[in-house]
Amino acid sequence: MADFKKIEDKIKKFAVKDDAFIWNLDEAVRYLENALINKKNIYITFSGKELYSLLDDRNSCYEKVTGEPYEQFEMGLKKEMNDFAIKKMKIDGWVARGKEVIAHSEYENWVDYVYENADVCNGNQIENALKAMEKLAKGSSFEDVSKLFDNDNYGGANFALAMNILKDFCPSLDESSRFKGMPA
Repeated sequence: MADFKKIEDKIKKFAVKDDAFIWNLDEAVRYLENALINKKNIYITFSGKELYSLLDDRNSCYEKVTGEPYEQFEMGLKKEMNDFAIKKMKIDGWVARGKEVIAHSEYENWVDYVYENADVCNGNQIENALKAMEKLAKGSSFEDVSKLFDNDNYGGANFALAMNILKDFCPSLDESSRFKGMPA
């Protein structure tokens, strides 16, 4: 082990700093791999970390920069992209459903609201407010619609958020028609 440390120290001591402009970590890895193929002992600084052509492979570069080996980083990135795609589909669905039940003059505000608030309570308040507006648009009474909110999984904060959405965007909600418990 001590011999490897000595070799590593010599490689680092004699490595030539390369000031190449590198855009991303994959490009940095390819750059170092190319230097290794050409038997060049170089190092580059990427994101504040020194990466060496003779010492670092893809995994060690990723561990130094991201704190995770390459495969783990890629799996996390794929999960993040998948989560984003699912969220985008939900948002697009809420926007489209809102277009069907919200007054045309309020539609632009609705789109802004959905994008700004989709993360609040995972969008549960948007989903439930839409369900209520869709039922109202089909002629259900406010009393029938209020039953959507009569379950143990629908706490006070979610209820209040959904009610605020209804107050702001529901065209058939007026001052004389209130859900039970709806704030004035």
